[in-house]
Amino acid sequence: MDEYAKRGRKSRFRIFHSEIEDINVYKGLMDQLLKYKEGYDKYFIFIPLDNKKLQGNLSQLQFSAERYSFILLRDHSPVASVNLPENYEIKNYESGKDEKIWCMVRNSGFAKLKGSETPMSPDQVKKMMASGDCLEGGAMIL
Repeated sequence: MDEYAKRGRKSRFRIFHSEIEDINVYKGLMDQLLKYKEGYDKYFIFIPLDNKKLQGNLSQLQFSAERYSFILLRDHSPVASVNLPENYEIKNYESGKDEKIWCMVRNSGFAKLKGSETPMSPDQVKKMMASGDCLEGGAMIL
């Protein structure tokens, strides 16, 4: 429940799981989460697409599928060369320099993506890029 979630009034829970597959256990977990509901309108939980049992339990708690996410894997074939128009380049993101441009592109591109409509701030981008979740050299800007 960070500053970004609070601004968007949406909270994401990464762990909402019980090894006991019983709707009452999930209801108890939900009741515990709702103790912290002040300031939030929506709750998001990521569930593997193949976990039909959990999807069924959560639908009984009034959760519904809003969008699907997938992990993309790249094979090790060579990267094709790119012919860019004159005065264009692809460069690595530079901390302390590129946060505003990153926000402009990200916020316009994600403005209508369910669960990601809340704009990011330059400070949030800087924190995100410094976290262990981003690959070194993996953030590029055109």
